[in-house]
Amino acid sequence: MNEILATLIFYFIFWVAVYIIGKIFKTYKKDLKGLTIKPLYLNYKTTKLNSLLMKFSGKAKNAWLIIWNISAALAFGQMAFIIYNLMKNFYFLINKSNQASQVFLLLPGLTVSWSNIPYLFLSLALLLITHEFAHGIAAAIEGIPLKNAGLFILGFIPGGFIEVDDEALKKAEISSKLRVFSAGSSANLAVGLLILLLMVNFGFAISPFYSSTPSGVLITDLIPNGAAEKIGLKKWDVIIALNDTKINDVEALTKFMNNVKPYSTLKVTTKNGVFQLITQPHKLNESKALIGIYPFNYYEPKLSFIPIYLPYYLFTFGSWSYTILISVALINMLPIQPLDGGKIIEALLDKFDVKRKKEIQMILNLISVSLLGLNLVFSSLTFGFIRI
Repeated sequence: MNEILATLIFYFIFWVAVYIIGKIFKTYKKDLKGLTIKPLYLNYKTTKLNSLLMKFSGKAKNAWLIIWNISAALAFGQMAFIIYNLMKNFYFLINKSNQASQVFLLLPGLTVSWSNIPYLFLSLALLLITHEFAHGIAAAIEGIPLKNAGLFILGFIPGGFIEVDDEALKKAEISSKLRVFSAGSSANLAVGLLILLLMVNFGFAISPFYSSTPSGVLITDLIPNGAAEKIGLKKWDVIIALNDTKINDVEALTKFMNNVKPYSTLKVTTKNGVFQLITQPHKLNESKALIGIYPFNYYEPKLSFIPIYLPYYLFTFGSWSYTILISVALINMLPIQPLDGGKIIEALLDKFDVKRKKEIQMILNLISVSLLGLNLVFSSLTFGFIRI
């Protein structure tokens, strides 16, 4: 069965089951204990995190205030940056420039394959924890009471939230509002950049447990019916040489293969033995030779019981995390209600008692939604259906 069709069937069964359970609870007037169930919508609220957030906000209050002041200033830079880049990318897309970037929604099972869903959900968990905790800590420091925290699923999309006392928030100073509204995206951006820094220095990051420099190429997967699979190479085998030429990393592998023609015979030396392999032509470029593997740098474990594949999973999770954290941090600063960027604009319009406030918000919403929508539509037309 087609994987996308199977995913749609899964979601249909899931939401039917959720709706039936909700009806049963409602019929017998059972307390759902913070759980709200509606068609294609599930919401869970709890007050159990309030004391934890209050505890965090009570420590190093002055340091937190400095951080949130920086985040308030940074929010306007994020807003300008994302609007400019959406405009630039749309220009590249309509002109079919190779500088255009793909813009698409991360929909579990649809645009994100089931094999990558663990990375998506772990990244989203990190995103939600940093985002909502930052909002909660900022609100607590400003003396705005916390009501509850929660998670939701809307259709295919999971999310989270921190609810504060609306009346207290409305009465708060503009500086307090800006700190509260900007805290989540700034926290996401900071964590995303930290992870990116670790990824750039990946060898150093894993050096307590692995060698800091690669000493081979790890086979993370095999192309079905590819040359490597045909000669018996396995997933997690390590290639250390080709034709007696030392291969220390993926870059060395790529450089070597650039000088190899299709249907050439290669001597492949691995940690498990020596193999003879006949290269195959690339489907899209028949002059390019392939050995039929998905490679990753091999880092030698310092202890025998440490798995050789862990760096690959860590690197993949890091790649997903920093991409999602930074992307959402920027998108969330678009002046769209109910995103935090929209709340910042509303707070500023209220502060300066701007006339035609609703009209200005509507125009900014329309421009931002149109920019985002056009990027999504033209990305789909340019690159086709994305599934990662």
